[in-house]
Amino acid sequence: MWFSTGYAWNETGFRNFLTQLRNTGVKPIVTELDVIIDTPLPSTISELDTMVANGYRRYLNACFAGGVDTIINWGLSDKYSWLRHPDYIPWKLRSSLNFIRPLPYDVNLRAKSARNAILQSFTNTR
Repeated sequence: MWFSTGYAWNETGFRNFLTQLRNTGVKPIVTELDVIIDTPLPSTISELDTMVANGYRRYLNACFAGGVDTIINWGLSDKYSWLRHPDYIPWKLRSSLNFIRPLPYDVNLRAKSARNAILQSFTNTR
């Protein structure tokens, strides 16, 4: 999932899409979820991590409200994120490797605010 300060995510449109799928009998699932922040990047890693956490929270809350009950993350640690691989780094972020932090744990396997946002979203679905 891509989020940016440069353009808004259409949460209403996404929820409507999930509703349309449900109305046709399709049960959507989410696979390979990670959250990346598009340019323009924030000034600090702390701001970036907050944006990533908010991205997870908004996206997961919309998914759960739309009836999605199966979600698979694209990994746990930024250390192993496919987005950090030299062949797959988004061209806009090649000079900002430290700002590729799409997963709940950092490269040293320390929990980030994204982890807490994910846990909160899953807890709120009960």
